[in-house]
Amino acid sequence: MDSFKHEKVKVAIVAPEKLPVPPTSGGAVEFVIYEQAKLLSKYYNISVVSKPGDTTHNEKFSFLNINDSFANKICEKIIQKASSNNPIRILAKLYNVVTYSMKVAIKLNNKYKIIYIHNDPNFIPIIKLFNSKSKIVLHMHNDHFNRYKFLHSHYQMVLNNTDKLICVSKYIKNQICENYNISEEKITVVLNGVDTHLFKRYSLRERNLLRNKYNVWDRRILLYVGRLNYDKGVHVIISALKILDRSDCVLIIAGSSWFKNGLKNKYTEDLINNSKDLKDQIIFTGYITGKDLYVLYSSADIFICPSIWKDPSPLVLYEALASQIPIICTRTGGSSEIIKDGRTGILIRPNNPIELANTIKRLLNNRKLSNNLANAGRKYSLTNYTWSKHAHKIVTILKEI
Repeated sequence: MDSFKHEKVKVAIVAPEKLPVPPTSGGAVEFVIYEQAKLLSKYYNISVVSKPGDTTHNEKFSFLNINDSFANKICEKIIQKASSNNPIRILAKLYNVVTYSMKVAIKLNNKYKIIYIHNDPNFIPIIKLFNSKSKIVLHMHNDHFNRYKFLHSHYQMVLNNTDKLICVSKYIKNQICENYNISEEKITVVLNGVDTHLFKRYSLRERNLLRNKYNVWDRRILLYVGRLNYDKGVHVIISALKILDRSDCVLIIAGSSWFKNGLKNKYTEDLINNSKDLKDQIIFTGYITGKDLYVLYSSADIFICPSIWKDPSPLVLYEALASQIPIICTRTGGSSEIIKDGRTGILIRPNNPIELANTIKRLLNNRKLSNNLANAGRKYSLTNYTWSKHAHKIVTILKEI
């Protein structure tokens, strides 16, 4: 990246309305934005637009905070608690998106050459209205364009007003290209990245301290990291553990229903109830981050990503690869673009506890296979998934505008 001699033009990176940057409350999109901003600030005058977060770090980019009103906070509680298709939840989400994008649009006020929006195409009409001179880059992490068919014409207009479209996987790109009229020249796939200096194999001493913390000295650790909701498929691991019937295993579930501020809901209560007959074989840690999370990854014997929805590009897979642990992942969405089946992990069918149990058993009984997958995953991560490689691709795209 040092070969780039780029003018420091002004670029505003706009986060979704849910969580702050830096990502002190979690969120895969927010982690990506933070890593991007740190690296892109070498070449651009970067401002990150998001909810207020911990900005005490001495960063080489600025923060533009968008504060919630009381009404926004009420709507956020509704969004967390209600099911995804609940009409009240949809209205609450719409209110927060419109009010947030209005505040962003007014704050930016045609001062930036490039406005780089992450994961919400609905921001674009309002932001563009107040920033007609700015070029728009849209970075899609999820398949929002095809969620509501009645909004097809609206989203076609959004795409027409987007100068560059970045997708986190070929899966997302294909979903958009199959349903919308968009030039191939406008759209680019850029996979996510991982900090391989933080996610790595930690010392035996550090791993033993973690095992002592959770009292799992003599156990084989199965690990899940992420949000606790139905689409993520955590219940499938619990079902597989019952089928596996191995007392030497413990399942550690690290996450909550809604990032750092997760509330108990019916799904999380069902998980707890369904795990009661497994006694001490399941540990719910809640939301964790930082060194505790890095060492937890490194201490695991198997990482499991059991998504039953079409997960576009799970950040946890990049983290597990870098942490040098064998991975079992469902073949959905963009996961097969990250994990090379039989080489850096094992892909299985979604929502299939029997196949998951058999695959766990296979890895537990075959240390040579487990070690080969783990070592190959770390090597592949270092070669393909560093944040510097990710940022290099983004700089190339921005230079074309």
